[in-house]
Amino acid sequence: LQAPHAAVARRRALDGVADAVRAHGRHLRQRAAAQPHEARQLRAVHTKPMPSPARAASSSPPPPVSWTPLLERLALQDNQIERLGALRMCPMLTELDLSFNAVASLGELRCLAALRHLRSLKLHDNPVAEDRAYRGTLVRAVPSLTSIDDVAVSATER
Repeated sequence: LQAPHAAVARRRALDGVADAVRAHGRHLRQRAAAQPHEARQLRAVHTKPMPSPARAASSSPPPPVSWTPLLERLALQDNQIERLGALRMCPMLTELDLSFNAVASLGELRCLAALRHLRSLKLHDNPVAEDRAYRGTLVRAVPSLTSIDDVAVSATER
């Protein structure tokens, strides 16, 4: 069981992340409304790793926001991410960096099948990348991939 103060600290950390995500979403929507021709350039969201205590206590992602379906590039490296199901909310992703995380299951890779526009994926330095079936599973789950861990997908892998 968690001590009550640990649960409160965890909730505050998640609230802080959720507030930052919402603020960034508002900023993107305001810029897109003001200059529609520049909206396609507002693609990347780069994150910094959460502090260790909050990361360790965190078991659920912050609530989804309305702009996630518009993301085309997402950098989430070094965040101790284990599950990929929430990425289904980002169907327009073309580039995804999940390197240096904690994805361990080939089953999690199948969650990426919803990302039909995904061209480039980085999952190196995750436990799953050591599995022999890793690249084959990705190519079957996400046929649009042209690069996995900065290595081109060959015709023989398809």
